[in-house]
Amino acid sequence: MTSFEDDKCFLPIRDAILAINQKVNLIGMISEFGTPQKSKGTDYFCTLKIMDESYHIYDSAKTRKFYGLVVNMFATSIEDLPQINSVGDIICFSQVLMKTHDGITLASYSKKGSSFALFTGKSRSLISYQSSSNFRLSNFKKSLSRLRTWMLDFQLDSGLDESLDSLPLREIKEKETDLGSNKPLLLRGMKNNATFDSGLRESLLLGKMKNKTTFDSGLKEPLLLREISENQTSDLILHVSELSKGVKMLYVWDGTDVPPLICQSVLSTEVENPFPLQFEELPLPREVLCTFPSVGTIMRVMAAKTKNEGGPLVPNSGTWVKILCILCKARFGLWYGECTSSTKLWILSNEDSSVTQRQRISEERLSSVSGRMPYSAFPGPSHITEINHENVPNCTLMDVLTYKEVTSKFKCVVRVVAMCPGQVEKFWSPEDSDRYMVRFTLEDPTARIHAYIYAEDGENFFDGFHSPEVLTNARNRLLGISETDDGATLRNPPWVQCCLKSYYVDKSNPWSTRNYRIFHTRLVL
Repeated sequence: MTSFEDDKCFLPIRDAILAINQKVNLIGMISEFGTPQKSKGTDYFCTLKIMDESYHIYDSAKTRKFYGLVVNMFATSIEDLPQINSVGDIICFSQVLMKTHDGITLASYSKKGSSFALFTGKSRSLISYQSSSNFRLSNFKKSLSRLRTWMLDFQLDSGLDESLDSLPLREIKEKETDLGSNKPLLLRGMKNNATFDSGLRESLLLGKMKNKTTFDSGLKEPLLLREISENQTSDLILHVSELSKGVKMLYVWDGTDVPPLICQSVLSTEVENPFPLQFEELPLPREVLCTFPSVGTIMRVMAAKTKNEGGPLVPNSGTWVKILCILCKARFGLWYGECTSSTKLWILSNEDSSVTQRQRISEERLSSVSGRMPYSAFPGPSHITEINHENVPNCTLMDVLTYKEVTSKFKCVVRVVAMCPGQVEKFWSPEDSDRYMVRFTLEDPTARIHAYIYAEDGENFFDGFHSPEVLTNARNRLLGISETDDGATLRNPPWVQCCLKSYYVDKSNPWSTRNYRIFHTRLVL
């Protein structure tokens, strides 16, 4: 590769888009990028978008037009693609080919003749944190310094309030033979058969999605977690809270609650087939739970763990991502996301307005008096239970699980999704027929736990001892039961208040033997 005497070898993007079918050198700020993907052939690819002072944004009286050049990159191994730390970093390209497709100008990075180097955006360092082995451009200091100076006054933003018509890049359908596929590769709204959209409209939460409909990424807003529906393909903007070890799973969050699900099972089999407390086979360690936010659903998303499995690779823990075309599903009344062959991940900057919007939702929620009440319980829980501590602030079940002391007392708004045993004739202890002993499975948007009704707390909860008919009616009201033809029960439990206390069974091992009991709570019969 040729070494240049000065850094005028870099073409401004505004000029580069006119150099069709020519190889050019470029330097730009990374405004969007997707995770590297395995193609259907033998290669790997990624797509990113760059801006500079010549080609970024145009202000008029009515609209702000966001510009940026799309760069499609191909390599024989994933290690040869950029491992970008953050939106806002800087990349230098050598010998990329400018071309057009369907009237759109883009740059194509060749796995043989092109090269790149990555630099931290908010830094003065002239040392790249990654470069291709064949990168030879050495005199880039002036261009790098000039770009960083421009970036000081430039606010990188996803353009939530802008018009779709202001986009210069409407559809990107680059069909490189390296991909081994005839389907379009779309920027930001990377989804098969979808119109390209750079994310200008506000992203949604996981909850407004309608059942069994396909969400068209690029034409509508990504969802918030509170807006999802079952068996729907969705676009989401989420924070990666944790990566599970040994399994292909992300733990993601956006500050909102997934909608409650209708549960179905046979009550008589609760002992042999209890409702699970978590999606995983084993519960997460407490030290992991303590890293999760205490408000809002932590949704599990199945994703590819290694570069050889295909599909989107997992991002780093602590990053914000836009997940495109993810299938939202439910099992045992628990929500989870499933990546498909069309799923793509876009890493977002912490300054992105869609990210700050979600952070603002969480902060406003935590600062309000009713912030720990589930969204779907507003304006208040059902009155079928009464408690002795109405004026005590609410806690979420995640607050309960992560509380710093083993023993404590809490007030929660929950749903009772299961009882064990399910038959009211077995509510009494085998050792003492005058004592209640029932295990409830409680859930809120943050977690599920088992909580026991025992002895005098049981008498208080059921307001004494009653006939099987009275207890059956009480059980059905609490579980929100509707019988089905096959003997199974459909449950849509109401939100109720209850008081919980935590305790341990083994003093020598308190955390591992920690349990929960319901107390000072009465069911209105």
